[in-house]
Amino acid sequence: VVCQMNKRPLIKKIDIIIILSALVLTSAGFVYGRGRIQTGGNVVCELYVDGARSLIDLSRDGDVAVPGRDAVLTVREGQIAFTQSNCPDKICIKSGYLSHAGQTAVCLPNRVSIKITSWKADAEAPDMVAW
Repeated sequence: VVCQMNKRPLIKKIDIIIILSALVLTSAGFVYGRGRIQTGGNVVCELYVDGARSLIDLSRDGDVAVPGRDAVLTVREGQIAFTQSNCPDKICIKSGYLSHAGQTAVCLPNRVSIKITSWKADAEAPDMVAW
């Protein structure tokens, strides 16, 4: 008695269609979401000096002197960067302009950091909401 094994292809045509559809939908969602973060709403920068938080509106161009420090931030076209600092390595200046939510730059010798947020932060709003 000869037994024949039923040879099936490892990947069927429907599997390829499902995988390609998932990749297209994921890519479209990423592109759509990234565009909303870049251009969405009131983009602000959180400035931390010795742990104290203040906000910088990125819709107004100009220079911002960091209070109590020898450092200057420059706001230009919705972006912000360290442009002057007395730190020895100037790593904060080399980090360049920040424009996307979640980007950060830090000047450790001056104990100053900046972080971009994509919404108008409220001092009374919770930092996290659990569902």
